[in-house]
Amino acid sequence: MSRRALALGVLLVLGATAVVAACDDGGGAAADTSAGDATAGDDSAAPDTGGGDDTEDSADSGAPDVDDADATADSVADADADADVPPDTDGDDAGDTAEPLPCDLAPCAHGACANTDAVTGFTCTCDDGWDGDRCDVDVDECAATPAPCDAHASCRNTLGGYFCECDGGWEGDGVHCVDVDECADTPCGGAEACTNSDGGYACDCEAGYRRDADGACVDVDECAEGACTGLGETCINGLGGFDCTHSGCYSTCGFPVSCSGPNVDECPFTTTCTMDPDPDLRYCRCAPGWEEGEGGGCFDVDECARGLLAPIRYQFCVNTAGSAHLECFVGFEPAADGGCDDIDECLDPSFCAADSDCVNREGGANCVCRPGYAREIGHTTCDDIDECAAITSPCDPHATCANTPGAFTCTCEGDLVGDGLRCGLPAESAAECGPLAEFLDDAPSRCACLPGLVGDGHTCRVDLTSTGAEGPFEPTRNITLAPGVHHFTTIHIPGGVVVSTRGSGVLELRATGDVVIEGTISLAGQLGTPALGPSATGSNATGVTGLGARGLDGGVSTVRVGGTLRTFVAVGGRSGGGGGAFGVVAAGASGGGYAGGGGAGLVSTTQSYASLYLVRTNARRGGGADGGEGLANGGAGPGPYAGFAGSTMTTNAGDVWVAGGGGGIGADAAADLQVTTTFRPGSGGGGGANPDPTTSGTQTWSGGGGGGALRVGSPTSITVSGVLTVAGGAARSGNTRSLGGGSGSGGVIYLSAPAIAVTGQLVAAGGGRLEGSPLASGQPGDGGLGRIRLSVDPTSCELTGAFTPPLVDGCAVTEAPGVAGHAYIGPWPD
Repeated sequence: MSRRALALGVLLVLGATAVVAACDDGGGAAADTSAGDATAGDDSAAPDTGGGDDTEDSADSGAPDVDDADATADSVADADADADVPPDTDGDDAGDTAEPLPCDLAPCAHGACANTDAVTGFTCTCDDGWDGDRCDVDVDECAATPAPCDAHASCRNTLGGYFCECDGGWEGDGVHCVDVDECADTPCGGAEACTNSDGGYACDCEAGYRRDADGACVDVDECAEGACTGLGETCINGLGGFDCTHSGCYSTCGFPVSCSGPNVDECPFTTTCTMDPDPDLRYCRCAPGWEEGEGGGCFDVDECARGLLAPIRYQFCVNTAGSAHLECFVGFEPAADGGCDDIDECLDPSFCAADSDCVNREGGANCVCRPGYAREIGHTTCDDIDECAAITSPCDPHATCANTPGAFTCTCEGDLVGDGLRCGLPAESAAECGPLAEFLDDAPSRCACLPGLVGDGHTCRVDLTSTGAEGPFEPTRNITLAPGVHHFTTIHIPGGVVVSTRGSGVLELRATGDVVIEGTISLAGQLGTPALGPSATGSNATGVTGLGARGLDGGVSTVRVGGTLRTFVAVGGRSGGGGGAFGVVAAGASGGGYAGGGGAGLVSTTQSYASLYLVRTNARRGGGADGGEGLANGGAGPGPYAGFAGSTMTTNAGDVWVAGGGGGIGADAAADLQVTTTFRPGSGGGGGANPDPTTSGTQTWSGGGGGGALRVGSPTSITVSGVLTVAGGAARSGNTRSLGGGSGSGGVIYLSAPAIAVTGQLVAAGGGRLEGSPLASGQPGDGGLGRIRLSVDPTSCELTGAFTPPLVDGCAVTEAPGVAGHAYIGPWPD
């Protein structure tokens, strides 16, 4: 395994166009001497003078452009909010030594990154299906216990997931398989009876037939086997049976008959003859295996239905005329102890087709395609998978993919080197790599862009190239797209049409041509929803469903009411919703996402109240490392990106409660105004609570959901005359007996095209509040602001619409690292 060193040292020049700082007076750049309030237009970065308090100097991020000649070289945000970076005073960029935070390098291949140390530390929270310190190890779900698939299905692991396929004789989605009734399709031949079983069926010859050497059911000639043995009987064979005719007297079962002549057995084959002492009187009685019916006659006894013949192991009972026998299930064979044992079909080398492996199971076997091969539904053979034809190539974007039987090869293009999976320029050390690349010292050693970015290892950027695989996108009515990346040719959303997503709340629309949005793309977080407090026996309430990242479980509250101890749990909102609202002296659940708001709950209680009710509040943090610290606090993050704390409410009993806090985007996202490594949804607000334990069924409110993450890319143009919104979901105030949940934070909007025209609205605002009735104190906290980034050629740009957060200076390229509370404009295609 190769050693990898992160490239943290050198910021390379990313473009040729100079950007002049608005406040550069041509002289020396004075140092920022305030306690952490460096302005966005400074051409210098003063040392931290805030007494070593690194929690407030969030604006001192990034080395300024001081040479007035290569503004684009300073386009990478310095994620260290308190780094004491000396300015470049001689114009040779030698002083620009600020280093990015670990998460700025996006070291987590398939997951979210959280910085744990200002220089080197980080942790990765892996997406489903991935594991490892960098979320680059595929999880083999098929090895899990319990198994994810049905007991009658085979499991196949894939990168980041798995799929299930029902075994032969079973059907379903693989997670749930049901037996196929093969007998319904009459699979058996003539003179055969079909018997269905779990995972198979059996074809047995009907009564009066037996199998010959060729396996066909042929008629049994009972007459040749001496079926008619009575005196004077003549045997007549027929298909499936025979008849015995008598030369003398014929009798009906159970009734005596008198015949002249010698004693003759006149009874049919289903009976036996009982002679009377009088030689001329005879009685026919039913033979063994037969019984007399109510109106006379002999009828076969079904020994199987009556349980007279019990199967031993992997057997079933087959009734025959006058008898019964046991047979083995399909895939089993008779054993020495009288039962049946499994047949190992895999001992037959021809059982499975080529490019598959045989896996024996009870009653059969599965033919599993080898890696690099797959079987189409209804086919028995395994076909080669053309990995190079996938929408997302397995190779580096700067490599050529070539399919081979069961595999593929990747070859780096041009001057780039590597294994084809990660290509980059040759290098001897990390110092040669760009700020968004890492040094790979396996042969050949090189600088390669971080996963998710494209470039040569010196210059790296987000790849928004579309394959066009989904054709043109022009919906005529409201539509909900699956989350993730979509590859279109052109995009046209007419006026009045709303496009949204679900699940993770992350939506990326790519096109090979023009993008025109006259309607609406809404990834706004859902509003806080009502939930009832506990009934006499207690209650659980679920949080709101928003569009941000998945929420965490809520806090736990235990209360003794009337001598009964009850525990109430609120579940965190799914998909970024705030914590669920619940009742009775409950600390509200935390919000979901990266910096979810803290839940509502009890701050202080009077002695009289405590003597009546034993109260324990245990609010959890908001989701993520930067979440609200329970109870009052909102989601963390500097300046306008922080969620606001809820306000307090004092009850008639003198108890002090605080409402749910608003969600925030988190400190690392707030420091990344260029959205280079933190493209992700907002966070939900904390849940509300019910401070009146004596009231059953009191309505309260959960927190609002966080806004989603929207990215749209085109190599030609993007025109927006409609609305793009990733606003956080608003929360409701409580009433006189409840406290509201906090609001969700805004998400992120990212547009990239050489020409962009926006005359409509781009909204990434945090959620506010919707007043309850009657209005009470204890108001929930608002959600923090989200982010907007546009990559565009300033000469082909028109931005006259409404932006929240607002623009800095129209279409002008924003000087790195950006201005807090404002949108960021970067040069296309960076």
